[in-house]
Parts: sequence; C-alpha cells; structure tokens
Amino acid sequence: MKKLWFTAAEIAELKLHGLPSSKRAINDLAGRSGWNETLKCRERVARGGGKEYHITLLPQEAQNAIALRALKNDSLVLEAPKVAVQEPVKATTKRGGLRRDAKLTILMVWDAFKADSKDPIDVVQFSFCTLYKSRKIKSVPEWVYEEVESFSVSTLKNWLKARSKGSVNSLAGNYGNRKGTSLLETAYDGKVVKLVISLMINQPHLTSGHIRDLIRAEFTEPWEVEIKGVKALKEIPNIRSIQRFMKTWKNENGEVFTRISDPDKWKNKYMVAPGKANAWVTAPNQLWEIDASPVDALCVDGRYNLYCVIDIYTRRMKILVSKTPTTAAALLLIRKAIMDWGVPDIIRTDNGSDFVSHAFVRALVHLGIKQDIAAPFTPEHKGTVERAIGTFQRGCMPLMPGFIGHDVTDRKKIEARKSFAQRLGEKEHAAFTVELTHLEVQDYADQWVENKYHHNPHGGLNGDTPYNMATVWTGPVKRIENEQSLHIMLAQIPGKEGNRVVTKKGISLDGITYWHHDMQVGQRLHVRYDPEDMGRVHCFSEDHEDFLFSAINTEYEGLNREAMAEMAKRTQRERLKQQTADIRRDVKKFKPRDAADAYMKQAQEDAMNASNLVSFPRKDDTYSTPALDAASDAAFQPTLDMPKAPQNMAELYEEALINKEKLESRKEMIRPVDKPAERYARARKLQNEIQAGLDIDEADRKWLEGYLDTSEYRARAKMEEHYGEGVFQMK
Repeated sequence: MKKLWFTAAEIAELKLHGLPSSKRAINDLAGRSGWNETLKCRERVARGGGKEYHITLLPQEAQNAIALRALKNDSLVLEAPKVAVQEPVKATTKRGGLRRDAKLTILMVWDAFKADSKDPIDVVQFSFCTLYKSRKIKSVPEWVYEEVESFSVSTLKNWLKARSKGSVNSLAGNYGNRKGTSLLETAYDGKVVKLVISLMINQPHLTSGHIRDLIRAEFTEPWEVEIKGVKALKEIPNIRSIQRFMKTWKNENGEVFTRISDPDKWKNKYMVAPGKANAWVTAPNQLWEIDASPVDALCVDGRYNLYCVIDIYTRRMKILVSKTPTTAAALLLIRKAIMDWGVPDIIRTDNGSDFVSHAFVRALVHLGIKQDIAAPFTPEHKGTVERAIGTFQRGCMPLMPGFIGHDVTDRKKIEARKSFAQRLGEKEHAAFTVELTHLEVQDYADQWVENKYHHNPHGGLNGDTPYNMATVWTGPVKRIENEQSLHIMLAQIPGKEGNRVVTKKGISLDGITYWHHDMQVGQRLHVRYDPEDMGRVHCFSEDHEDFLFSAINTEYEGLNREAMAEMAKRTQRERLKQQTADIRRDVKKFKPRDAADAYMKQAQEDAMNASNLVSFPRKDDTYSTPALDAASDAAFQPTLDMPKAPQNMAELYEEALINKEKLESRKEMIRPVDKPAERYARARKLQNEIQAGLDIDEADRKWLEGYLDTSEYRARAKMEEHYGEGVFQMK
C-alpha cells in the first residue's frame, strides 16, 4: 500500500473480501452509501479525472487487509532504535505507571514497524494504528492491548513527540481513584457489594446484566446514600459500572478469587512455591537472549524448569534452575548475569507470560534495557538460546541421576533398562534413581557451564571459545557500581504491585509484620523483598523513585527466604483462610436457586408494571376468509345431544358434586410428572412397592420399565449412590 486514496477501479482491483470486484459495482456502492457527499471523497487530479475515496470509507476488515499488504514480514521481530535515549522514568500512580509502560512498549513496536516498511510515513502510521486496533500485531503483549485498546494517528504523533523530548512521564497521564467510595461499594452499608462478590464466586458464568437485575430484585430502588454528609437518592449503577467493578475486583483479588473458585488453578498460578540474523552484533552485551525449558531430569521433589540467558557476541551462558517459570526467576537470572557480565543493550524474549508481564517490562525500563519480543511460534528469532538450552540438556543432563530422556525414544530406552534390571532380580532403583535436590542440580549446571561449555570451541564463534571471546575484549562494558542497588531493584515484588499502607503495627507481607522507626501511620510505600533475608524488606516512596529505609522483623531476620519456603507456604495458607472466611460466609447466603427465583420475580414485576400502561385506542380491521366464515357458522350451531339443564337448585347442587368427584378422580389418574425429581421419586416409590411384594398397576409397570432404561435414571441413581438417599429429597 503506497497511498490512502483510491479510485473505484483501484478498489475493485484489490479484490477485497466483502466488496464488489468491478468498477461499476464499486461506483454503485459509493452512490448507495453516500460516499460522494462526504469530505472523504475528492476529485482525482491525475489524467482521466474521476473521483477518489479515502481508505476509511471502506469496512474495517478491508482496511486491515490493505494495511497488512504494507508489511514485508507479518511476524514483526522487534529491533531497537540505533540511538538509545536515556530518560528518567517516574510514575506518580500505579495506574499511570502501567499506562506509561504500555505506551513505551507500543512505541518500541512502532520503531520496528516503521523500519520494516518503505511506504510514506502517513501511510505507515495509518497502517500501524489500524492493525493495532484489530490486534493484528503479534509482537504486542496482551497486557498492552488490555491497557491501551486503540489510538489515532495524531495520538501516536503526540507520544512520539513526548518521547523525543524526553518527557516519557507525560505518557502516564493524570489518573487516580477513590477506592471504596463508589455507589456500588457504599450502598446499603456494603451489602450490595457483598452480593455482587458472592454471585461472581458462586455463579461465575453470570454476566454484569444478570447481576444488575439480581441487585434490583434484592434491593429497593432508589438507593438512599450519603454524599459528603448530605443524604441523596440515587438510581442503581448501570451495567457498564458493574462490569468495571467486577473486572477491577478480580484483578485486585485474583489470588483470593482463584483460591475459592478454582483451587487447582490457584495451586498452579499462585501457590508459593540464528547466527547470520545477528550479524549486526559486534560487541559483548549488545544483545542477550533468554528462554526457559523443563529440565530433562527429575529431582527428589519433582521436575524443575531451567532459565538460560546467553550473550550473542561471546556466547557466554548462565543457567538458573527454578520450580516454575516466573518473572521473579527470570529477573533473578538477569541480575546474576548483569553482576558478572555488565548491563546489556537489548534482551530478546518470547511472548511468554513471564517475559511480557508488567513487572518484567518495568524492570527493563528502569534499567534502560530495550526488550525485543519475538513473534509467537517463531523460535528461529531466538535460535541461539534455543540451541544453547539443547546443548546443556544433551551435555549435562544424561550424567544426572534421575535423567528421564530428551524425547520419547530416550524414555523407551530407560523403561527397557528398568525392565531388564527387574529380570536380573535387581530392584528398579538400581537402574533408575532420583536422588538430587534442585540445589544440587543447580551446582552441577554451574560447574558444567563454567568449566566445560565456556572452554569448548563454538561453531558460531568460528572455532573460538566463549571464555576467550570475553577475555580478549578490551572495549567498554557498562557496569553498575553499587551492586546492592541492582540487587534491590530486581528483587521480587509482593502482591498488589508492591504497594502497602503503613498501619500502627507497620506493614505486613505474607503474614510477617515489618517495622522501621521512620514509618508513619497511613504512609503509602512501595515494597520489595530482600531475597537473601526473610526478616528484611526494602521500602521506597510510592512513585518508586526514592529509597526510604529497610524495615525488619527481628524474629525472622537472617533467615534465607528460599530455605524458609515451606514456612511461607504455611503462612500463605493461614492468610488466605482468614481473607476468604468472610467471603465464604456471604457466598453461603446466596444460593443459585435463590438468585434464579429473585431474577424471575424481578422480571415478573417489570412485566406487570409494563402491563399497567394504558394503550391508545386503535382501529381494528376485521379479517376473514371463506373457511373462517364456515368455521364460525359451525361454532354457533346448536349441539344435538346437549345435556339437560338442571330444573332446580337441588339438582344443580347434586350435579356439581358429581362433576367435582369426577374431576378429582380424573386429575389423580392423569396427573403429569414433568420434573426429573418427580419422575425419579415415582420410580423409587414403585421399586419399593415391588420389593415389598405389592402389586402395582400395569400402566405403572410399563412406565417403570421404560424409565429404568433412560440416562436420567442412571445418572440420578449414580448420584444417590455417592451422596446418599437424601440428595434428591423433594422440598
């Protein structure tokens, strides 16, 4: 795409999905759609005349298709700008910092996008904004899309201007909140918000519309609230407000919500626990690559993962063994590499959640390191680290007790060896042992990397070794003088983005209270763990800019955090138990059936209110056909054998009694059994009568035989077997 204005013939020639493929049909579409009467239609200046239409007149799908044709490579591998401008980073609020980091990430993607296109700048800008709006740029992390849904060309220009002036802090915007003061949270002394939270947990499939109707059914409108000491009447919040509250609550209470609604997911997520492509790299620390992979060996406490970081120029490598792939583990490995090698210019990652999280991106932004995010399903974009991991797995892991093989073939050989050992009368552990802890595996990995890998000739270095490449380099290397500052900056951040408010007892993390004599009650702090001392945390100002003090807990001071992992797990369980107790109590009050009854009751009241409206008189036209006329005539013909009308009150009373007895008898005989619970109860009753030796009606017997063969009966019988006879007891 070289332009933004197209003639009807050019649009037809593009053969876009959903648009006609002939010039005449396009002209007809323009006439019907009113394109010719808009400012996005202009006279064509070139020879032949005619009209030209702006691209924004086309459907969004067609705009996306045209924009995609401007790309040479849809994968969009990010490349850092040639000149890195060091800018001070500051965020006044949590929300502002998040939006600033998202916009900086978008501008980084824009740099790669612009370099990948040779079209005019206005065309490239339009294409970029269009593709971003449709989420067609794969290199953009999902959290960035969630934070910034779309933007215009003029907005993009303003962001670029702010970055060029060094005013990146202006990208944060001016955002704030008044937590806990919304109408939804304060109405009826907090009972409304308790109902909403209970419904979210008990029935997570409910939409914000359902929940709003259930609120209306439970709490009378209008709501009487107190605003700045003055009582006022307010209508129930709209669906969008409830939707925002639900999203915010889930984000802020993700661990608690997951603990109650999905315990298995909580355990997994929250429980403590190619050479030529890089030819432009001409110095150490210009480009690092980092990736993760499961270890091909078992430890005594299960299978671990490994993180690997490699310097592209020297091929130096570092390994970190971690229980699960997390941002904290990735940052710990980067900290170790920076301390030994220096600060890199660029770190290339994939788009895994541990590498595109806000914490990871923020850490790199504060260190002035550019992040190059490889597109999904393109391992060749970080092929060097992929091959390095393979070299480590093949070179070191087969020596480890507990080696499980690199693939299915290896695992079959291991199983065959175990089977052969058993035939010789040996025990299974003689052929396959698991005896190493993850710390011992880490020690073996460090020794293998330093003593074996770094001194082996490397094909990517033309036969030289990583050790020699690093040793002979005499150029500058960026070093951080105070390694303790790096140690603290990349330390793990507790939940809620590390933000805490000082109480009269101090600040609490994972059930442990920390205190410093300079703390002030109500003071807002940003807190980071000290990974080597469980009794110490480092406190910064709310904007992360100023270090204030290190708070301590004398009871835990000096204990290694990693060594105290089990203690942390126990503390976490107790904390979650306390946090979820109140919510569980509220959830028990609101049953699914209660919600359904309240929902239907509210719908009935709305319908009754609507039926009370008086409609205007209208003129009705009588409609008829010959067949309807004939049926009408038949309807008014006297019946030949109509029963004789009663002659007096005694006969009338006697006939009414007879008709009542007939009706009750008839109802008892033909009473339908429509509900599954009633059908199952009837079947159990008939079975009990048969077992007691009683005779049952032939019709009941045939019905029972047919019902016993249904999936409904089998399912309910299975549930009754597991949960007892009272599980389907009718109320």
